[in-house]
Amino acid sequence: MQKNWYPSLIGALLLTLGMLACASEQTQEEEEPSTTQTDRYWKILVGTYTKKEGHVDGKGEGVYLLSMDPDNGSLKTLSQSPPLISPSFLDIHPDMPIVYTVNEHGEGESATLTALKLNMEDNQMEILNQVPSRGLYPCHINVAPGGKSLIAANYVGGSIISYQLESDGRIGTEASFIEHTGTGPNPDRQEAPHAHMVKPYNNGQSLLAVDLGSDQIFHYDFDPESGLLQASGFTAPSEAGAGPRHIDFHPNKDIMYLVNELNGIIDVYKKETNSRVWQRIQSIPLTTVDKGPMAGAAIHVHPNGRFLYASNRGNYNSISQYNIDSETGKLEKTGEIGSGGKTPRSFVISPDGNYLLVANQDSGYIQVFEIAPETGALNKAYEPFWTPTPVCLTFVPNYK
Repeated sequence: MQKNWYPSLIGALLLTLGMLACASEQTQEEEEPSTTQTDRYWKILVGTYTKKEGHVDGKGEGVYLLSMDPDNGSLKTLSQSPPLISPSFLDIHPDMPIVYTVNEHGEGESATLTALKLNMEDNQMEILNQVPSRGLYPCHINVAPGGKSLIAANYVGGSIISYQLESDGRIGTEASFIEHTGTGPNPDRQEAPHAHMVKPYNNGQSLLAVDLGSDQIFHYDFDPESGLLQASGFTAPSEAGAGPRHIDFHPNKDIMYLVNELNGIIDVYKKETNSRVWQRIQSIPLTTVDKGPMAGAAIHVHPNGRFLYASNRGNYNSISQYNIDSETGKLEKTGEIGSGGKTPRSFVISPDGNYLLVANQDSGYIQVFEIAPETGALNKAYEPFWTPTPVCLTFVPNYK
């Protein structure tokens, strides 16, 4: 009797333990982001460099898609696009999952711009089409408000180009092509115009093109429906040799913030009422520490309009933090923190305003920071996440 009873008990215990293990594995699987989850986890697109160039040793293979857990900031790779040449900077259509990227290289007569379709169910990407950028090293791209046209900036050639977009998201007919003029006092970086960013404002009726080589922000009248651009005759000059690079706007004030790459200064501009003119009202440094040449990169205003952040590369590898005065829009520096890697390029703030993610290009790490809601201070939220040569980060909208 005892011989028959004992093996039966052992079998029952093993069966119970096996069922508990399966249940545990199932729970763990449910908690991890899968390729089909869309509700709880955010999705993030990462642009990368894929080639060795004078300024970078690109190790990426295309555009990467990550998931992010909004509870703790952890990241996981979901997929990557078909192979593309250095899709460094990108943007995404506001109404459908179409990704637009520059192909930043200097070969041939022209680089290209690429449209990718993102399947929201299985997270796979396919190339829709490519068009010429009509310049070399295109370094910024922007979908116009309304999603009817696309604008890009060519660093070499100092030009901007716009295209109409087709109803399925493909890049269609070229609408405008404009070459900048002018130089600056820095012989290595300002020997010619170098368009570095294009950004619509005024509900898409105007466009600003930031040019590092000529120390200018060029203003254009813009038709976001057709993509047509027309020079307005107005520019907002920076200090000689400043090297203007990227701008952002206050969410509810006519205030613009510019990070200058070469002198490491943030300039604050106020738009005059009923005018196209932007007047500079403040200049404030990225840092007061001297570690060699400045290398300001990206700038973003927090969605709440209370905080501003800017990245500095070179020997600094830091993110500078500022409070924004609620009346004047001017800045007060509140902190500076290591970026969690080497060469912080683009960074992005999460949809809920709780996280800031930094793409550290040369170390290959994306660092996630928590944003303190009352002060805007940054604190590392999770271990750095490795992605090869990350440059640009963009959250995927929650398409309905």
